[in-house]
Amino acid sequence: MAILYYYNFVIELKVEYELRKNLPPQFPKAKNDIYITRHTSIAAQKARIIRLLDEKMDEVVLHGLGAAVSRTINVALQIQRKLVDTVKLDVKTGTIKVTDNLFPLYDEIDFKTRNRLISAVHIRISRRVM
Repeated sequence: MAILYYYNFVIELKVEYELRKNLPPQFPKAKNDIYITRHTSIAAQKARIIRLLDEKMDEVVLHGLGAAVSRTINVALQIQRKLVDTVKLDVKTGTIKVTDNLFPLYDEIDFKTRNRLISAVHIRISRRVM
């Protein structure tokens, strides 16, 4: 039970559920797929992408979900700037539906689920044919 004080009013809130967020579904992963997260080292990922493009891959696909969307775009633009426009970027955006579980804190309450949408970006970085 949570008690909130709002000016001269006392508001009691009864917490009935514990929220447990589920992870989004994973995409099939190939050797040229790189998932960017909020905790990803940008310098390490840039080095990995450049190494893949220089050595063996014609294209690399970056995936970013939720809070990592802006970070993924940032990495792609830094790669494009570093390789002096010798790469082409193909950007696709979308949303992914995630189902969270609400576990009841009391026996008389039923189990529930909640859906939420997460933004996603997929950036294909490929070498330009000169």
